[in-house]
Amino acid sequence: MKTRGLSARRQQGLSLIELMVAMSIGLFLLAGAISVLAKGRDLYRTNDAAARLQETARYAMSTIEADLRMANYWGLMSRADLVEKYPTHDDVKVLWRLPTLFKSVQQQAVKEGMHTKYPLILTSGRLVEYEGGGEETRSNPWLAELMQDNFVEINPKTAADRSIRSGEYVWVSTPSGARIKVKAKITEGVGPDTVFVPFHFSGWWQGEDMLPYYPEGSAPIVRGEAVNTATTYGYDRVTMMQESKTTLCNVAKA
Repeated sequence: MKTRGLSARRQQGLSLIELMVAMSIGLFLLAGAISVLAKGRDLYRTNDAAARLQETARYAMSTIEADLRMANYWGLMSRADLVEKYPTHDDVKVLWRLPTLFKSVQQQAVKEGMHTKYPLILTSGRLVEYEGGGEETRSNPWLAELMQDNFVEINPKTAADRSIRSGEYVWVSTPSGARIKVKAKITEGVGPDTVFVPFHFSGWWQGEDMLPYYPEGSAPIVRGEAVNTATTYGYDRVTMMQESKTTLCNVAKA
């Protein structure tokens, strides 16, 4: 009987307190291991992101360093003195199977005094009311009501020099020979040397509404001049995209 009692006591195992202490120590060690692994993973991701950023920056700088100068071959700005300091590329006899003029066009523009005939920088961009070329969104009566006319944003000083009032029609002319008729919107949102025209409009051609030429029932509710018809020669040689976002221009009362 005495031996049987000793065996029973030996088979009792760990007490509840000992088991809880062991589990606590195990959980603490497990939490520490997970924390180390998580920090190591975060450190790897940070280092990998930094390395990718550096690699991308090096590639971007090597790619666009020269091409930044060829955004527009009429000089881009009304500062002809900068053309000699920052000339564009030499002409290329074969670029994507075609001869492409760079420096000769820029030099001819300076020689012809384009910077004096067209002293303003024209830039184009988006509106929140319309999308893309605007054919679909300008056919939506609710969106069309929000923006009913194409316009050119002009600095108050630039407008005063030309006796232009807000809401009046003006002509925006460019070196390509194009003339677009839009409404003046006087704002300090652009500088005295810059004007802005959104690119979501079409349906007018040099002041004339093309409504009679639309098939019946297909004309958008709002029509206006397409600013892309006024931009000038040039494109990006890397992406092969045309330069339809900026050029030189002048603005005058219609």
